[in-house]
Amino acid sequence: MSENRGEDDTTQKRYYYFARTIGEPGEPQLTALEISENISVHWYALEQALQIISSSTPKAYKEKFIRRRDIAVLEEAIKCHYM
Repeated sequence: MSENRGEDDTTQKRYYYFARTIGEPGEPQLTALEISENISVHWYALEQALQIISSSTPKAYKEKFIRRRDIAVLEEAIKCHYM
C-alpha cells in the first residue's frame, strides 16, 4: 500500500503480512528500545481490530491518515480471510 500525506508531501509504502496462528500466541520478544518506549503487543481477531480502530477518534493530523489506512487494510484482510 502506498499513501501520500498532503500536509508534508510524504509518500510511504507499507507491506502487510497476515498469518494464521497455531495454538496460543507466545510472549512477544521486544527489544530494549521497545521496552523503554512502553511498546506492547495485543492480539485481536480481524473484526475486533477493525471495530477498535473504527471507533477511535484521531487527534493529530497524521493520525487521520493512519486510521484511514488501517481501516482499509483490515477491511481487505477480512474480505480475503472469508474467500
